[in-house]
Amino acid sequence: MNSLPMNIRNFKENLMDINVATIRKIKSKPIELRFEDTDENNLIIEYNYYVKLIKRIKKFIIQNKCKNIILRTIEDRLSNIICIAISIDKDKLDLGVGVMINIITGNNCSAYLDCTYYDANEGGLLYLNNFRSSKTKQGYGGIILSYLDEIVYSINENLNKMGYKSIIVAKGVMTPDKNIIKDDDLRSLYLKYDFSIESNNNIKRYIK
Repeated sequence: MNSLPMNIRNFKENLMDINVATIRKIKSKPIELRFEDTDENNLIIEYNYYVKLIKRIKKFIIQNKCKNIILRTIEDRLSNIICIAISIDKDKLDLGVGVMINIITGNNCSAYLDCTYYDANEGGLLYLNNFRSSKTKQGYGGIILSYLDEIVYSINENLNKMGYKSIIVAKGVMTPDKNIIKDDDLRSLYLKYDFSIESNNNIKRYIK
């Protein structure tokens, strides 16, 4: 088990400098908790977190092999590395270009923002179809909204290469999953991250 700290460090280094080729090469398996030593168990828990995270990122890459992929890693409020994983449809559909923004973790939490890009006359529009988190008040939905400008910047670089206009505004309708989050809590979350909310629950935020 002396190699655990080194393996964890290698995981973190590869994740913070993330790219598809490197992630595909990493091979690892989870370790069972079988030691009475608390420090050793804590190392195993951390090791297994990153094993699961990398496995889920690999799955995302495979599932979206026919799409353009953007991967970015950051730390959550517990200092665990998580992945912001974005997929963009390569071909423009009659009803817009599909864009999916995911938060991938090594625990049981996740979040996603399902969007459609429209190449409007006045500039690109990102319509927010569905915004969901697996658990409430874990901070992962908030991470998507807090990083929205940077996320859209990366998406715009991709869209521009495809010949489309940059996204200048995000719009949608506030529709809470009442099994996960209350209306007032979702409203507060959007307002916290500079969205305007109209009386009919339409939301809008200009990209900075």
